[in-house]
Amino acid sequence: MKTTLLFKFYLISQLFIFVLAVPLSANTLSLDLFIEDALAHHPSSKINKQTYIKNIRANMANDAIKDWTVFANASQTSGLSLFGTYDDSGRYNALSSGLSKIFTQSGTRFSTDFQYDATTNQPNLGSLSFDDTYNYELSVTLTQPLLRNAFGKIDRYPLILKEQQDK
Repeated sequence: MKTTLLFKFYLISQLFIFVLAVPLSANTLSLDLFIEDALAHHPSSKINKQTYIKNIRANMANDAIKDWTVFANASQTSGLSLFGTYDDSGRYNALSSGLSKIFTQSGTRFSTDFQYDATTNQPNLGSLSFDDTYNYELSVTLTQPLLRNAFGKIDRYPLILKEQQDK
């Protein structure tokens, strides 16, 4: 009986030592695994969410070349003078607007502009009076580079940079 009890104690202790020894056994450590583990746990290698979002937004700016550009301007001037005479009822109005786009696949640039100028109630110069003037202008421009930016190669550089930074 004493032998059986001793044998059971021996088996349980061996089993206990085996169970503890397996997880504590050393793994083979290569330089690659060491570097990977060190970088994964090093505080300076972790990027916070705010920095990540800031970098993503900065990278999105490279994609802006594909956007349409729209602009509008308006001005009004009250009171006009002509050769030393002044009329406070005179008015000068100017409006301009337009849009433009770069097609990066071909390098083609498209733009359209509209301008309106009106001068009303101009001052008189003695007995000489000036009629009101209204000017309208519409321009449409289509440009296709043939040499330096042929087929939009230069226009695609920001897009290529964005793709590389996204990786």
